[in-house]
Amino acid sequence: MLGEVLSAVEFADRAAIDFVLAREADTGIRDPFESTHPFYVLLETSGSDEEHDMQKLHRFLEAASDGESPLVDDGVVAGSVAQASAIWRLREGISDAMTQAGYVYKYDVSLPLPKMYELVEETRARLREK
Repeated sequence: MLGEVLSAVEFADRAAIDFVLAREADTGIRDPFESTHPFYVLLETSGSDEEHDMQKLHRFLEAASDGESPLVDDGVVAGSVAQASAIWRLREGISDAMTQAGYVYKYDVSLPLPKMYELVEETRARLREK
């Protein structure tokens, strides 16, 4: 549905977002949502026709949030370059915030979506054992 315009997909869990918000509290960074969520997915599109790209993105988000078991609970679409930059700042701050807190926290892996968070939970369990 987003194939030719999708340029980035990033995943973060709530713990990672909380570390960034705490580390950068004095910079004005904020959660883009009113309520908290256990997971965040950042999608970026960059096709050649902005209006067409936005239509595709909105159709995708509507499809992902409809039905009996929606994949998406909430969503934000940046209305400006400044808003997009603020959202990316949250994502880009994860590595530094986690490192400062004493953690290495990266999930640069490809897995079937239903298995993704099993990896996170298993990794955390094993680290607690040590």
